[in-house]
Amino acid sequence: MAIIQQFIDIVESSLKDTNVPTDERNEALATLLVITQHLEGESYTCTKIAKDLAEMRGVKNEKMTIILALLERVGAISRVRSGRAKVITVLPK
Repeated sequence: MAIIQQFIDIVESSLKDTNVPTDERNEALATLLVITQHLEGESYTCTKIAKDLAEMRGVKNEKMTIILALLERVGAISRVRSGRAKVITVLPK
């Protein structure tokens, strides 16, 4: 669990270096926390897709797309298309 906290701290620092408003940075961090809670076993792959995350966080799918794009931009995650969905993978630094 300490590794996850270190990862989140690094991502938080990276987000602060952007010109993104504080509320959007907080949304991104909250989403990242949910993602890390749904990693597949010992892997860095999230078991949820964007639609699932949107439902869990209580935001619209469009908002989740923006949040995930921000996390991708700071290097916290990657999204790779697999069939009709995009698989979210955490990128530990």
